[in-house]
Amino acid sequence: MPRYLIQGSYTVDGIKGVLKEGGSGRRAAVEAATKALGGKLEAFYFAFGDDDVVAIVEGPDNVTAAAFSMGVAATGTVRTKTTVLLTPEEIDQAVVAGDPDRRVNDRLRRGVLDGARTHGRCSQGFQVPPCWTRDRHGSDSQGHLSHLWRRRPGEGFQE
Repeated sequence: MPRYLIQGSYTVDGIKGVLKEGGSGRRAAVEAATKALGGKLEAFYFAFGDDDVVAIVEGPDNVTAAAFSMGVAATGTVRTKTTVLLTPEEIDQAVVAGDPDRRVNDRLRRGVLDGARTHGRCSQGFQVPPCWTRDRHGSDSQGHLSHLWRRRPGEGFQE
């Protein structure tokens, strides 16, 4: 499930609630609200500075996170800011998905272009599409030299 960083700043009424129920009572209220929406409270801290409270919440999806945020804001006791958190693996996927050259290089490294029209194989045995040319040498995480491929200007590649 996605994770969210929720930063909150209490209003005067919110501070009165903390004074009345204590920090544990506020955490229990946030935990109950999160659980009611199908999520899980992973961390909850009080803080000095611009934010009075910081929480990390695991939720089913962005719609549920928005519903949670609006429900909390509707109480008038706290102003919140919600940030979607991404794992390093999700960023790796985004990098590959957003860069067609890297996406094909990734597919070449894994050898998954078997059905593609190719103009031969690179020195590592991977098939190379005809609209690509060797750009430069690089190395992978183990330090092995590898060929990096780029699209020839004006030519496309149908995946």
